[in-house]
Amino acid sequence: MIGELSANFAAITLTIATFMYMKILIKCSPRLLNLIKDSYAQFVLGLVIVFTGWSTHFHQASTYNYCLLIASGIIGIGLGDTFYFGGMSKIGARNALLIEILAPIFTGIF
Repeated sequence: MIGELSANFAAITLTIATFMYMKILIKCSPRLLNLIKDSYAQFVLGLVIVFTGWSTHFHQASTYNYCLLIASGIIGIGLGDTFYFGGMSKIGARNALLIEILAPIFTGIF
């Protein structure tokens, strides 16, 4: 049952966040919104790493793994979220959520 609850919580959180982002997009550009969101996330992640002791695990990763992590962040979070926010500002939150929900189906078809 934990999986079903987690999936429902993730869907609710995504919906709430999307409508919050939509209200912010009225006042600023998709790039600025993404920069603010990512800066806040980096700050919180830094606090979590420092206060939970996860920093000891970073010495075990190779340079190649760090390069993959950085590339993934640039492509997925940097570009992907900026394009998502741009699309959301053009087509609205409801349509953006609909397309996002249908993405796994289109992936399976393609």
